[in-house]
Amino acid sequence: MDKEKERAIPDYGMATKKDKLLYFGVFPQELKEASVTVEDRPGLDGYHLGSDGNFYAKLKATPYAELYAFKNGEPIEEGREYWFKVSPILWRVLSVCDGVAVLMSEDVLAAGSIVGGCDTPVRSVRRLPKRHYLITGAYNMYDVSGMRFWLNREFFLAAFSPEEREWILTTKVDNSPASTNERSNRNACPDTEDKVYLMSAAEVKDEQLWETDLDDRSNIATKYPTDYARAMGASSFCAEGFSRWISGRANSKGYAWWWLRSPDAFYEDSVKACDGSRTGIHDALLDRCGGVVPILRVKLPL
Repeated sequence: MDKEKERAIPDYGMATKKDKLLYFGVFPQELKEASVTVEDRPGLDGYHLGSDGNFYAKLKATPYAELYAFKNGEPIEEGREYWFKVSPILWRVLSVCDGVAVLMSEDVLAAGSIVGGCDTPVRSVRRLPKRHYLITGAYNMYDVSGMRFWLNREFFLAAFSPEEREWILTTKVDNSPASTNERSNRNACPDTEDKVYLMSAAEVKDEQLWETDLDDRSNIATKYPTDYARAMGASSFCAEGFSRWISGRANSKGYAWWWLRSPDAFYEDSVKACDGSRTGIHDALLDRCGGVVPILRVKLPL
C-alpha cells in the first residue's frame, strides 16, 4: 500500500539545484544488482518485488550488436533474460507557461522502430510496412505509426499511475511540413492529439537544447540510454559523433541517437532523428535501435 501511495503522488521537486529537472512517473531503467533476488509472482502493475523492496521488470535482451554493454561494463548477452529496477523517470523542464510545463526525458528510455514501436520483435516488424503503406501512402507518417501507439498506450499506462495520468495534458501536436523543418513535405501527416509524443525536427533546433554548460553531458540533446534501453537494442556512439561506432565494452559510456516524429521529405522509408549534434540524421523507420525520448505537458500544482 505504501508503494502504491508513494507512486500516486507526483513529485515536482527539483532533482538538482542547478538544472531544471524533476521526477515524475516510473519505468524500468537500471540493471538489477547481483545481490538482489526477485519474486516470481508479479505484484504492482505487473512488476515483480525485489528483496531490496523495489520493483523489477524482466526483459529478454536483443542488443544492437555483439559486445554491447550495460553501464557497469557487463556485456549484454543476446536472448538472455535480465531484471531491471523500476525507477522514477527524470525529466528536464523545457518551459513553463501558465502553470503548464513541457517535459523531456533526460535519458533514452527505450528503443524500437517507428513502424513497430518498442514492443514489436524485430523479426515481425518487417511485416507491418505494407499494411501501413496501403492505408497511408507512406511508411513514415507519424499519425499511424506503431511508435505513436506505443507512447500513448503502452508507455503511458506503464509509466504513470491513474492519479499521475490526470496531470498529463492532451497536446495538439503539429505535424505540418514546417514542423519537419521543410518548406514542403509530401510525407507530412495531419496534426495529432497525444498525451505523449516525440520531438519534431523544428523543435530540436531550439537553442536551449544545445547549451554546453552542463556537467555530465555536452548538451541537453545528448542522451544516454538506460540499461533497459540498451537491452532493447539502443545503439551507442563514441564522443566523436555518429560516424564512429563504439566497439567492445567501451560502449557502456556512449550516447544514443533518438527518433524525431518528422518524416523525411523525399524518402518514404526514412524518418529524421537526433544524434546529439545540430545536423541530425535520417534513418530507416524499420531500424529497431532508435532511441525513444518522450515529451509531455503536465499541469503543475498551484
